[in-house]
Amino acid sequence: MTILRKLQDDNNKNVCTQQRYCCKQGWTLLSSAAARYQQWFGQDKHLWAFVCYLLLLYLYSTAVGGGHSNEFPACSNTQSLYATFMTHFKYLTIFFLTLSLSACSQMDNPQNLTRLKELSEKTGIEMIVIDEAEKITKTDATRFVRRLMLSGYIDDPIQSTIRQESPKGKTVELPGISFLVEHSIIETIVDTLNKKFAYRQCLAFISNDDTRNDTKQTVSIIHSADKYNTLRLQQTSGGSSLFSTDSLIEKLLTFEKKYPFLFIGVGDEWLVIKTNDSPKDWTDFAKEVLKVCPSEDKLNIDEYAEAIKNTKGRVSMWWD
Repeated sequence: MTILRKLQDDNNKNVCTQQRYCCKQGWTLLSSAAARYQQWFGQDKHLWAFVCYLLLLYLYSTAVGGGHSNEFPACSNTQSLYATFMTHFKYLTIFFLTLSLSACSQMDNPQNLTRLKELSEKTGIEMIVIDEAEKITKTDATRFVRRLMLSGYIDDPIQSTIRQESPKGKTVELPGISFLVEHSIIETIVDTLNKKFAYRQCLAFISNDDTRNDTKQTVSIIHSADKYNTLRLQQTSGGSSLFSTDSLIEKLLTFEKKYPFLFIGVGDEWLVIKTNDSPKDWTDFAKEVLKVCPSEDKLNIDEYAEAIKNTKGRVSMWWD
């Protein structure tokens, strides 16, 4: 701290004129780093900026050769302090570089906070949840989207010449966030997210099981205490089976009274569920599943029950 006191005295006497020599942009960067040091150590901001300046002087001298250090703009007092500073430089180099990197990181942080804030306000998911979920999934969050569902009515009372085509891909933005996750770990990620954010009434589920070239699939998070809102948002229905989301929810509620379950995945025409507890009668469980999602093929109920048992109650349902 002897060096720092000497620098402080020199600064108070206003002997050094390094601010006149540093370019505006360079001084701004030094001041930003110094402001961070000031918060941590309570020293004068200009003192820390000057210490950073001495470090910059050393880096310049090293880059062009030790014999050219005098070419760097500095008064005689600065050059003298530089010599003193260099005596202890080997002990301080790592310290200052670490602090500088941290300062740069802190300078970028406001941009990340702005991004999180904007995403939160558009999706209804709190910033802290988005940030933590990004750490768990190791990827940035995006908007939760689904396909546009077009309706068709015979003798539609609205007479119009407008004909709308279905857009390619998913375009409807929903309240929630999504992440692309490797298929091999996606169900583990869903389980981790649900356990992490259950107290905040956030639900995680696989929202898109389309096969991609990079083997990634989509996990989404919504804010809701009602797990059936996942179906309502996705507008999960029977496809050509011609039953609505509400009808499907009624069937699932009846099923749940007997066999409580959780959703692993929810799509527009498919579901993946897993029973909370192992049924005592797997055959009866299989029969109840078929009431919700009848099979077009003739099944051996005992074999089907055994297959579900082998998956520990994980069941895929889909309707074409």
